Amino acid sequence: HILARSLDARTVMKSGPEIVKAGLRSFFESASDDIEKMVENLKLGKVSQSRTQVKGVGQNITYTTVALLPVLTSLFEHIAQHQFGDDVMLDDVQVSCYRTLCSIYSLGTTKNPYVERQ
Repeated sequence: HILARSLDARTVMKSGPEIVKAGLRSFFESASDDIEKMVENLKLGKVSQSRTQVKGVGQNITYTTVALLPVLTSLFEHIAQHQFGDDVMLDDVQVSCYRTLCSIYSLGTTKNPYVERQ
């Protein structure tokens, strides 16, 4: 969370090296992929409390809920607090953020025993 809060996203996107910008775009793309995969697994009912659950599915859900979502939350709060949105939420990053938003929204509006227990 500290790294997310110390990022000067405006400077990175305006004058940072292309490799750094590409890394930020890649992070948002991978994050949206991971969240979409988690939501898909939940919708398909691949998640259970039993030992028969596929190991990768459980790891994806744990990683997404314990690591990825808190980092994204911290990053978005930081971007909003410093009004970096106009500089960061562009093109591919904006598309990835919309994908993330749609996935999280669908998760919140879908009836699923696993989600309701949480």
